[in-house]
Amino acid sequence: MSAQVRRYTLAHRIRWIPAILSLATAGAVCYAAKLPLDALKARIVGVYSLAEWHADGQVFRPPTVEGRMVLLNGTIVVVHHNRTRWPTETTLVAFGKYTLDADSFAYRYDSTSVVTETPSGSTVSHKPLWDGIRSFSISSEHGQVRLRSEGGKQVFAFGRTDVTYYEGGQVLLVWRRNPG
Repeated sequence: MSAQVRRYTLAHRIRWIPAILSLATAGAVCYAAKLPLDALKARIVGVYSLAEWHADGQVFRPPTVEGRMVLLNGTIVVVHHNRTRWPTETTLVAFGKYTLDADSFAYRYDSTSVVTETPSGSTVSHKPLWDGIRSFSISSEHGQVRLRSEGGKQVFAFGRTDVTYYEGGQVLLVWRRNPG
């Protein structure tokens, strides 16, 4: 066999390596995408403190923003204090229910209160943040449990010690798991 033919044959074989690796890792990702319910609960259920709020091209941290998120026994509670537009402060308190199984996560808020305080006074709203239930599919990717909304606009990425919430592909909130 001539040197030119050997080079062509080697080049031809090397060209297929990325495709083969891609197929092999795709299978691994699909296999890892389904976690047992106990493993999902261990990763998702807990109490979290707000660590970052991304807005207007900036990253805000406590004490400018503070908050807690609790996911426990089918109940979700969220409290946010937002002081990013000082002297205006906004406080959100919302609680509701969630469901979790091996394939899906869904939640809704049954009660929502938003208090806005300005130098000229305070207002209170009890208008729901959205109507209905937000439903998410579950996958395991890159060591995280990802909850992706049906439309793909919202994503919760649960790591071992934190949760990152995305809206429209952009990071909005980062929560840290409270020990205990």
